[in-house]
Amino acid sequence: AGNEGPGDGSVGATLAYGRFITVGNASTGRDFTRFLDVAGPDPVPADLLGVPMAVGYIIPAIDADLGPLPLVIASELDGGANPDGCLPWSPGSLEGRVALVPRGNCAFTDKARSVADASGLAIVVANQTPGEGAFPMNGDPSPIPAVMVDLAAGDALGAWAVDHLDATLTLRTGLVPLLWPGD
Repeated sequence: AGNEGPGDGSVGATLAYGRFITVGNASTGRDFTRFLDVAGPDPVPADLLGVPMAVGYIIPAIDADLGPLPLVIASELDGGANPDGCLPWSPGSLEGRVALVPRGNCAFTDKARSVADASGLAIVVANQTPGEGAFPMNGDPSPIPAVMVDLAAGDALGAWAVDHLDATLTLRTGLVPLLWPGD
């Protein structure tokens, strides 16, 4: 709602009201986002530090940094039988780890439940749509933290995990500036 009135949520004549709040907005070409860091093994390339992530609306709160935790690619588990995380994995196959899964083929919450049922601690969903960034996931409540990264970040995380079977990452609670293209 703007400050032009007379519709609901707007104010046309500010002196006619005893108390009110107005809100302004400006487009600055930047935003703040949460991020994750690949924690190891060293040396970690700069493009795997401060990776923007969208925290899903479906998750329990991430009150403190989570990690470093071992990272595994979904397609590497159980002989690659469940590459998108939509089916159950072997019990305990994700014990204490974070699973990297691609977006698609089932609900975000189904993916998160599959990870949790295999004793995983968190899930990173990689968006598969080129040019589309990460976004907060909706759905039924998730038993574990669930975050999304864009396609390029998902590809980079996957390549790192394939090349480094001891790869670890940390989900951060802090915010970093996210510049929009052209700014």
